Amino acid sequence: MANVWQEIVRSGHAHERASDSEREHVIAELRLHCAEGRLGADDLEDRVGRAMQANTRGELDAVRSDLPSLAGRRRFRSFVRFQRWLLRAHAATFAVVNGVLVGLWAIVGGPFWPAFSLVPWAAVLGMHFAGYRALRRRLALPAGRQRRLLGP
Repeated sequence: MANVWQEIVRSGHAHERASDSEREHVIAELRLHCAEGRLGADDLEDRVGRAMQANTRGELDAVRSDLPSLAGRRRFRSFVRFQRWLLRAHAATFAVVNGVLVGLWAIVGGPFWPAFSLVPWAAVLGMHFAGYRALRRRLALPAGRQRRLLGP
């Protein structure tokens, strides 16, 4: 009885009835865990059956209670999407500002003074791109490989 109470307190909504979409979401998570090697085929089949029979959110939580949460992966994906947007904004700002500076230089003449903005900003933009590429590579790796690359 203590475990049921702990589940209700832990999730806060364990006593509420589960919807079909919530069941499908849990089944999709279970399939992903199976693809990553955390579950065997028999275990997956058993858990999918229990998920389909679940009436409450607490029962759905119990089906996946010993598996790691996928919330961190979703947050990481949204962070990578934000970095892609930020990199595009960075590149557009670089192009506009330095384009205006080069245009002014073409009108005014003299030594190529826009280089004082172009060179360091291009270096920072290149580092931003390299960091974004590293994030994309990490996102593409399977979960186990990420851990090996990053250490224990």
